[in-house]
Amino acid sequence: MLRWKFSAAACVLALTIGVANATTFDWSFTGDFDNGTGTLIASGSGGTLTVTSISGTISTPGRIESIFGPFTITGLLGPGGTYASLPVPGDDLLFYPAAPALVDFNGISFSVEQAGISSQRFMDIFFADGQYFLLLSNSAANSITFSVSPEISSTPLPATWLTMLIGLSAFVQLGWSRKRTCAAPSA
Repeated sequence: MLRWKFSAAACVLALTIGVANATTFDWSFTGDFDNGTGTLIASGSGGTLTVTSISGTISTPGRIESIFGPFTITGLLGPGGTYASLPVPGDDLLFYPAAPALVDFNGISFSVEQAGISSQRFMDIFFADGQYFLLLSNSAANSITFSVSPEISSTPLPATWLTMLIGLSAFVQLGWSRKRTCAAPSA
């Protein structure tokens, strides 16, 4: 019974550490026709991170905004899915620090809407032939400059607080039940 409790506590601790490794990044890109900024959250270790969330806006200065933006990013699209009957590229991997690129050919794919109206479009930031591109719903891509930098925060994310509390309560429960077992009178 005690071995099972220690195994459960180890699993909770492993989950706590895994969630606590999420990093928030500020991202931006500039191109001939499009500019974008926002934040993304990625988790993992060893330089290969999986993007779990993305937000931000994309604007098209110098173009007709009503046709080409501005766009609000509404969410991350999972690899291998479809959006508006189109196959969605992307493996949602972020390589930080990068060598040689922040994203690979599969890129990071996300859905966008325009002025509160779902425009049935997705975008993909990817790296190919030595440069970054922005793809809009399988149409033309343009060369962009893409960068990310981790946010420095003095307070942990709410998910980190929650997992730390769950882990602490598991250890308290384990200690309480062990103390209760040891204090039982022997016959």
